[in-house]
Amino acid sequence: MLEDAYTIMRELYEKDPLYREDFAIMALNFGTFYYEAYRLKETLRYLRKALEHRDVPPM
Repeated sequence: MLEDAYTIMRELYEKDPLYREDFAIMALNFGTFYYEAYRLKETLRYLRKALEHRDVPPM
């Protein structure tokens, strides 16, 4: 289910950079979720994606 949400957000971001902030926040939230679930591989995957957009201003 999270993979589907990630795919949808990635596609939106690729079509329109306006969704960049939403994509970065979503990746950070997913990384946090997987960290709390003790799934290191997925944690690192999503946190890396969030770091790629670290210049996005926080809300």
